[in-house]
Amino acid sequence: TFGAGPSQKERSSEPMGDAHYRRLARRMDTMHDIHQRFAFDLTQALGSAFQAQGVTVQWPVFGAGMQYPPPDSPPAEEGEDSDSE
Repeated sequence: TFGAGPSQKERSSEPMGDAHYRRLARRMDTMHDIHQRFAFDLTQALGSAFQAQGVTVQWPVFGAGMQYPPPDSPPAEEGEDSDSE
């Protein structure tokens, strides 16, 4: 197993248990959310910068492909109608 041995459990009034791993999991979720938001913002910013140069950018962000076609690209290229924002 991973973590403290029997001596640590004897020393501590509350042994390293589920509560510790729940706290750790919560912290990891928070870090993941921050990373996800940062990656999304970064992808949006870089995509906009490349789009200004007329370059199509498609990067997977956590499994979701984000595409930035240039404004003059034909809709037939994507296989569906693209809405211009």
